[in-house]
Amino acid sequence: MIPDTARIREEMMARRKALSPEERRVRSREIQTRLFNLVRFRKSKVVQFYIDFSGEVETREMIARAIEIGKEVVVPFLRNGNAELGLSRIRDIRTGICSNGLGFDEPEGSLIVPVPPERIELWVTPGVAFDLSLNRIGFGKGYYDRLFARSAGSYKIGLAYDFQLIEKLTPGPHDVKMNRIITELRNIAPAE
Repeated sequence: MIPDTARIREEMMARRKALSPEERRVRSREIQTRLFNLVRFRKSKVVQFYIDFSGEVETREMIARAIEIGKEVVVPFLRNGNAELGLSRIRDIRTGICSNGLGFDEPEGSLIVPVPPERIELWVTPGVAFDLSLNRIGFGKGYYDRLFARSAGSYKIGLAYDFQLIEKLTPGPHDVKMNRIITELRNIAPAE
């Protein structure tokens, strides 16, 4: 029997929030090491990162480091009355960031430098849960799936704590699979 998506979301979000700040930091650093060691990451010039919130794998240190090593880093922001995500270049994760209507951080309005999804070479993607077939479920609003539809051919990496991986999810009709999932313990991808 395949568990229902709402229950999975509730369980995974509770487990993420139950991690101590130190556990999140340690696990996120291990995930960062795995990500930054990928040839695909090293070769990508334009990388989209999410800015972590609500117990997600921490990305702020990753963003700062990616900028330091010369990547063009892009992060999401809400637009059109919170109906969709836009993408903006970011030059410093430590300044010019504010909380939006859904509670996650994004660049302040005056600092938004729009970037079309078609320019993204590598997506570093959040998720509530992933499965071993590289399916992903997020918060259920389809924000990332709509962006992915506009960036065919780009490479998508889901970041998760290992407990967020389950055997089988039931993806929706518009859900987009990841090319790879990285946890603190595993790096899951088909043979390339």
